[in-house]
Amino acid sequence: MTPALSLTRAVAMIVLLIAATEANVPSGFINEKLMDVQQAMSMAFLPDGRLLVARRVGQIFICDDTSLPMQKQQYAYLSGVEDSGEKGLMSVAIHPEDFED
Repeated sequence: MTPALSLTRAVAMIVLLIAATEANVPSGFINEKLMDVQQAMSMAFLPDGRLLVARRVGQIFICDDTSLPMQKQQYAYLSGVEDSGEKGLMSVAIHPEDFED
C-alpha cells in the first residue's frame, strides 16, 4: 500500500467518524445527551415512567427523568456475564404483569 493511499484511507476514516458523531437533527428536534452509560445495549420503560438501561457487562440501571441528564442508580448486577466479543447482556424487558393495574 502506497503512503498516499494510506493517508487517503486515514482521512476517509476520520471524516466518517466525525459524520457519525454529528448527527443531522431534523427541524423541530434537539440533540441532547440524556445520560452517561457506556455500552448500553437495551432499555425498557417501567409503568411509572422510569427507565431500565442494560449494560453489556451485566449492570442494569434505573433512571429517573426528572432532570437532564437523567439521574441513574444501579438497580441490579448480574455477576458472571461474559462480555467479550459478541457476548454480554443484550436486552432487558419488563414482565407483562408489571403493566396491570
